[in-house]
Parts: sequence; structure tokens; C-alpha cells
Amino acid sequence: MRINRFLAIVLLPIIIYSNQLTISKPVPVCGTPYTWGKIPEIVITKKLSKPTAGDTTFYIREDIHAPIATMIEVPFYKIKEADGITVYAEAPELDAGRVTQADVDKLIEALVDKTPPSSVNPGKGIIANEIEIFGQIPDVDNNQTLFVLLIDVRDGYNADESSETYVAGYFDPLDQINQSGKGNFGDIIYIDTNPAKVYDEATLGVVAHELQHLIHYGADRDEDIWLNEGLSELAPIILGFDSHSFSLFLRNTNRSLNSFDNSLIDYSKVGLWTYYCYRRFGAAFIHDIVQEKSNSLDSYEKVMTNRGFTTTKEELMQDWFIANLVNNPDIADGIYGYGGENIPMVLSDHFYGNFAQDQRVSVELNSAAAEYIKFYAGRDIRFDLNFDVNPQFHLAVVRQGDEDRIDLVPLNSAPYYFEDPDFGISYNAITFIPYWTKITTQNSILKFDYSAQGVGGIAETEIVYDDTAEFYIRLNGATAAERFTLPDQSSRLAGVKFNVSKNSPVTIQVLPSLTQNPIATYEVIPNQSDWTRYYFPTPVSNISSFFISLSSADDQQSLAYANTGQGMGRAYLKTGSTFNELSDYQVGDDFLTGDWLIGAIIHQDITSCPELFIEPAVLFFWNDEYTKSFEIQNRGSETMNWQITSQIPVWLTINPTEGTNLTAHQLVSVSVNRNLLEPGIYDHIIRIQSNGGSDSVRISVLERNENYPQAAIFSDDMIFSDQVIKKTLRVINIGIGEAGFCFHSNDPQIAFMPEQGAVRLTDTASVDVFIDPENRYSTSIPFTFYNGIDSLNMNFQYQGTITDSLDQLKIFSTIPNPFLTSGGQTAAIRIRLFDDSKPSLQVYNILGQKIADLNIPDSHPGLHVIQWNGKNDHGQRVSSGVYFLVLQQKNKISKQKILLLN
Repeated sequence: MRINRFLAIVLLPIIIYSNQLTISKPVPVCGTPYTWGKIPEIVITKKLSKPTAGDTTFYIREDIHAPIATMIEVPFYKIKEADGITVYAEAPELDAGRVTQADVDKLIEALVDKTPPSSVNPGKGIIANEIEIFGQIPDVDNNQTLFVLLIDVRDGYNADESSETYVAGYFDPLDQINQSGKGNFGDIIYIDTNPAKVYDEATLGVVAHELQHLIHYGADRDEDIWLNEGLSELAPIILGFDSHSFSLFLRNTNRSLNSFDNSLIDYSKVGLWTYYCYRRFGAAFIHDIVQEKSNSLDSYEKVMTNRGFTTTKEELMQDWFIANLVNNPDIADGIYGYGGENIPMVLSDHFYGNFAQDQRVSVELNSAAAEYIKFYAGRDIRFDLNFDVNPQFHLAVVRQGDEDRIDLVPLNSAPYYFEDPDFGISYNAITFIPYWTKITTQNSILKFDYSAQGVGGIAETEIVYDDTAEFYIRLNGATAAERFTLPDQSSRLAGVKFNVSKNSPVTIQVLPSLTQNPIATYEVIPNQSDWTRYYFPTPVSNISSFFISLSSADDQQSLAYANTGQGMGRAYLKTGSTFNELSDYQVGDDFLTGDWLIGAIIHQDITSCPELFIEPAVLFFWNDEYTKSFEIQNRGSETMNWQITSQIPVWLTINPTEGTNLTAHQLVSVSVNRNLLEPGIYDHIIRIQSNGGSDSVRISVLERNENYPQAAIFSDDMIFSDQVIKKTLRVINIGIGEAGFCFHSNDPQIAFMPEQGAVRLTDTASVDVFIDPENRYSTSIPFTFYNGIDSLNMNFQYQGTITDSLDQLKIFSTIPNPFLTSGGQTAAIRIRLFDDSKPSLQVYNILGQKIADLNIPDSHPGLHVIQWNGKNDHGQRVSSGVYFLVLQQKNKISKQKILLLN
């Protein structure tokens, strides 16, 4: 609890005030969740003897947190009666001076006459405004009177003990039930007086909050508590009173929308949701939500349908998740904004200024919730998201630069990959929003994990003189300032952090000196009684020493102070036209020699060596294509110089052929002069060297034969290795009609299947190429390709171990094995012959019976590929089972087992 004690801080005639801090100030919360939906049986445990002090008695809850309504009878004084309102004060509270007539007059004025200037209708009181927005007060007792009971809520609050919250008021549904002699009966709201103050704006906000509960109960008494609390949170917001800060939720977004545990974060969450719907659809929509008999998100979907919208509740949730980050009313018809109103920034543990290479982050996402994974520095991002596919699990990708771009990504398969070399160039921030629109009342978790890679980024540090708040000093229109010095010339001011007592807006300025105009000015909605981090839209550079100032139009706004004893020459205060050192002021006998809780967020670039990358790796020029381009990319942060080092053929023009001081990427144009080309496929490798490494791009050009049939090989890989012993070539027709083709090689380490064939104009033929895995005596494997017009001499390359086993007869493993005969498949049987004598190849079953003689067309030494269709010598398909292949040449025999399946 924070005790608010005002102390005079004096400098000549200047007086300001401070709130001394002992322990954290408790935050008011609503007690209605403890009463809504509880057992409607009243148990009277304590009655007063008559007569008693006061004008009358009421029954109140002995323990607001208790699961069953245990009531006690308490004496009350009637303080004021006016305009359909009767205010009673609990006798002990009146006697203790915690309730005065002036307090009640202010309460009546707020209820009946006027609300603050920022109200939706300042000329009307709380009651008239809420009847207009939410609906009529129930009037269960038919006396057209609202009773306001000022009480010390029995919530366990103790002034001597630390407490994060206290129950500031509640509406009790039991008051709407006529149980004669066992409790109250009427339209009643309860407002706390200890530690709440009746005269406080926050208390008037509680009055507005609880009145909505009363109205809502009259319209829909079994509504889900999260929706009900959201509407009550909306009441003080639109009526201009203090309310819970949205930032509590926007720093912890992974919470189910339709769950509520009475925590401050959940108040913040449901309040923000309802505020979004109010700003998107208007007050009449909110009125219909209160009156709608459906519950939870079905209420929203029903009202949208009734009003002619086709949006589903899941889509509305999706729009809200995105709006919380983007808040831009100028895109997508305003669905991703708050109608021009500011809200605090989303902050997350998943915000990154650089890349943790190869590090995976695991997340457990709640139902009806979203997470925000943001990268705001670096270049050339590569992101992957791994998950179990779920029809209600989705992803939004938000690129933020000069304009926001929002992409809704269907996650129909996993994993999801994203890469963009323009990140850090055409835009500087990207946020991935995984969200789960499953709506359930049970605890549900969806697990996913992600990783990201990229170039460079920023290292973030903070300059904060102290984290411990001793006082909150009320500014009363004054301006506070703190001096900072950047650690080196490579640093820049990226943002600010500060600690104020309220969530009313503040003005942040960056000043080169206390006598000069500001370099930059920002309006910020802060967190309440906690640190606020605010990143500038554009970092402030080219400064070494500067001041950060803070002011607020709200006279009640207070800034935290730390008693460092070292703030002289750093901490300043301006109460008139000039700044004075804060150490000139004093509280009692103590001068303020400490610092404001204002900090600077500093960024420095992470540098990396240049790294060459070419995109795409292959440029294909089909018929009638003349000009294309590839991109030289620098995936490092330091500049790169590059040049083309390979010879460029005369039919090819490339521009430019070199570049200097490249920081990101550069387009290179490639043009083909087809007048210099004969029909065929032309492949040329363009090699590029740089101070960031070497790379290449392959240029492949198709020039058709308009007069004759002609075949061509289309393949981008002609290299074998120890691990790669088979390749498939594609043969296409680049002429007219049907083009015949033929493969031939005198090299004994290679074989083709089929060796010859024909391909029609619109077809592609596949030719499998095998090498002998044990007989490789050269790195170049020559062959001849006949294309229907000419015989072309070509080569495969071998990159592996050189061996020589030509004198060994052998049958290699069949491809495939097992061999499935269905569908007309054949088995490729690879054999090696050691000389040109006549060989034989036979198939035997497991009983040793010969099944088939397989024809070997020629007997040259080296590798051969023989096909078997799974049939015997009579043309009959043999049964499934194990068979043996026996190869014989002269006095040598080789055997191999094959498994056949039908």
C-alpha cells in the first residue's frame, strides 16, 4: 500500500507536493465478480439489537470474498436524498470522518448533473449517460430510487499490511431478490470508503463501473462475468473518470479473452476489448450487447448479425489482436484501429533487436489469445514457425514502415517459413502474430515454437540512474528533466523509460540543452505506477549529451523520484519559465539530491562482415524471352564490393558487371541476343567474386527450332559423387513434330535407361543415368547425345573416389528393391561385364527353378542396365516372393537377391 502524504517542497515562493512512498499503493478493483452468479441464499449471521444508532440498517456481506453470501446487519445514516438518489453512509465511517457532507454533494453532482470534460456527454451526470448507453435501471422495488451505500467493504484490507488491490465497490445481485427479513431489496450499489476516498475521481469511476453492473443485471442476469466487467470498465472510460491502464494487458497479451480471474491484467484486457468494440461500432452497439440475452462472445456475434454485419466472433477477435499492435484507423476500413484514439504500445518478451541464430523459442498459447513476435532491427529476415495444425490457429504478419502492410496467413500445413531480403531496407519492423480463436471455458493450451535468422541488428542498453522509487512528486503543471550522455558516437537515442503514478497522457521531449527548443516531442500514454517503455518512431542521432523532459496536462500526474544523492547537475524541474536544479528543492529538512525515474534507451548497430548472396540462382529464358535480372545481395552489415570474373559469351549482355559499397542489394540486368543463337539449350555460369565471398548464377536459354524436330537435354545438375550414383535427365522437344533422341557412351562406367526414344512437342521424356559405384577411374565421363539433327559431345562430372574394378563381374542391387510390379513398373538391374564375351542373365525362384532369361543386347565391357517386368519366359506375371538373379560370363558368376511384390 502507498500512503499518500503531501509534503511541502520549498524553493523561495515555489511550492510543489510529493507523495511519500512506503509500500506499493493498492489499486481499486470491483467486487462484483465475487457476488455475480453466487448461491442466491442469504445467511444472516449477525443482527443488531434494536434500537441502534443511525437512521436505518442494511445488510452487507461480512466477507466479500466468501463463496456463500454471509450477511451482517449494519447501521447507516441517510446523508442526502435528491433526484431519485439516496445516499447512506455506514455509521462508523461517518463517525471516523471518512465520509463528509461535501463528499456526498460531489457524489450527487457527478451522478446527476455533470461528468468531466472528456466525458461522452459532460452536460449529463453518470446516471443519465449510462441509461442512454447501457439501458434502464431495473427499479425492482418500484420506488424509482437508486441507493448508494458508502461502506467499509469487508475485503480484508489492512492499512498496515501490503496489498496490491482493494475492493473499491460492488453490486450485489441478492439485493434484486425479495427475501423479506433476510436482506436488502432495491437498486443498490456499494462504494468503499476505506481506503477509497469519496471525493476522489477514482471513486467516481467506481460508481460508474458498479452502476453498469446494476443495469446489466436487470437486462441479462446470467451474463458471463468477463463480458460484464468489460462493459463496466468501459463506463468510467467514456465518462471521463480514472480507469485501469490498458498497458497491463498489452504487456501480457497471452490471456484468454473469455476468462476472468479478477486480476488487474484481466480488468485491463476486458476493458480494452470493450473499448475497441465501442470505438468500432459505436454506443448503440454497446447498448444492444447489454440487452442481448445470449452470453459471452455469442452476444457479440448475435448483435453484429442483427446489425447487418457478416463478421464472426472469431474474425472480430482476429481484428482486435491486430488493432492492438497497429492501431491505424486509415487501413482496412478502420477495423485495425481505435477510431483515432491512442492506446499504449504492445510490449512482449518476444520483441527482438537482433537475431539469436539457431535458437528455438517455445510458447504455450492460451485459447482466445495472441502473442506478438516482433523484430525491429537487422536485415534479411528468415523466420520459421513450427506447430501442430489446428483449424483455429492463425497467423498475421505485419510489416511496419512508411505504410503498414498486414497479411493474414492460413496455417494449413506445418512448418511455416517466411523470408524477406527487403526487411531492414524497405521497412524496419515486422511482427508475427500467432493467435488461437478457439473459444472455450476450459483451460486450453496450443504449443508452438519458432526461430529466426538475419543479418545485424542492434544492441540495446539503458541509462537509468536508479530503479527504486522513494516518492511520487506531483507535477502540478511543472516539467521535470534529466540529463544523459551517450556512451560513444556509434550510439543513438532510441526511446525513453519513466515511472509515473497515473495513466493520463504525458509529453516527452528531447532537448539539446535546457535553454534550446526540443529536437523531438512525443505524446505517450503511460503505465500506472510502473515503468513505461516508449520507443521513438525514429531514433535520435547525432547528439552526445541531451536532456529528456516530462510534463503532463493532468495536474494530478506524479513522477517517481529516487534518492540517489547524486542528482546534482542531472535532475531538473521547471515550474515557471526556466529550469532549476532539483537539488534546490527540499522536503522538510531534506534537499532533493536524487534523480527522477527517467531513463534513456540506447541502441548500437551490430556489425557483421559482408556476405555475398545471389537470388535467383538460375535464370531461365524460354522462347521469346529476352531480358531478365538477378539480384546481388549483401547479407552482412558492412559494405561489399563485387565483380563478374567469368567470361561472358557474345550472345549475352550483363549490366552492371561490378559494384562498390553495396549495403543491401543491387539488380543486375541480363539480355540475350537470339540472333546469335542456333536452336538448342544454352547454359552458362556467371561467376561473381566479392569481399563477401564468391557465388554464381546459371543462365539457361532455350532457342527453339521452328523448322525441324529437335530434342534437347534440360538439366541443371550433371555431377555424380560417391553418394550420387543415379541421375534423371529431362529430354524436351524444342522443335516441331516428334523428335527422336539417343544416348551413347564408350565409357564403361556409365549406362542410360532408356538409351533412345522420341518426345512429342508438349511432352518430356525422363532418362535415368547410372554410374558404376565401384569402377570410377576418371573425373570426366563423356557421352554423345543425338538430338534428332546433330550428335553433341557432352560430359558428366564425377567428384569422388577414383577406383578401377573393370575386371570384376557383378550384379548390383536392383532399383527399386523391393520391386512392385503393379502399375506396369519394371526393375532396373545394373550389371558390370568384364569383357566382350557373351554373357547370360537369368532369374530363379527360391526352389532353384529358372523363371526367365533376360536379354543383354550387347556385351561391351562396363556398366549395363537391364529391365525386367516381373514376368516369366511365357509372359506370365510371377507371384510375390524372393527371386535370385544369376549373371554369368565365361567362368565367372555373380548373384543378387530381389524381392518382388504384386
